[in-house]
Amino acid sequence: LITEGCPLIKDCEITSWRIGVWIRSLGAGVVSNNTITQCGDCAVVVEGASSRPLVTRNKLIKGKGGGIAVGCRGRGRITHNLISENGCAGVLIEGGSNPTISNNIIKNNEGGGLVICGKGTRSLFEQNTLHDNIE
Repeated sequence: LITEGCPLIKDCEITSWRIGVWIRSLGAGVVSNNTITQCGDCAVVVEGASSRPLVTRNKLIKGKGGGIAVGCRGRGRITHNLISENGCAGVLIEGGSNPTISNNIIKNNEGGGLVICGKGTRSLFEQNTLHDNIE
């Protein structure tokens, strides 16, 4: 759980946690080159208006929940990730959040590839590849 600061989480294998990496409140930093797999709720959660991490070049795979969830006005850049074979949405954006989602491969997720919901929710979504996601 990252609530403040700018840590670097790099080259880790995170397996079978409820949430692989949870960035809240004033959290920023970089989450890069990790394999996050078989998480119960979500591989990566970003929430809070001042949360602005860079989440890049990760494999977020085979979770019971989703790949990435951005909520509670969360921000940040999510780029160049493989988000695959999760039990819920590959990417969920809700609660007035405004992330940039670019250059990701989002495939074979059971709750849809990209789910955007909630009043005031915005995001920039560009140059991603989505395929074989199930609603």
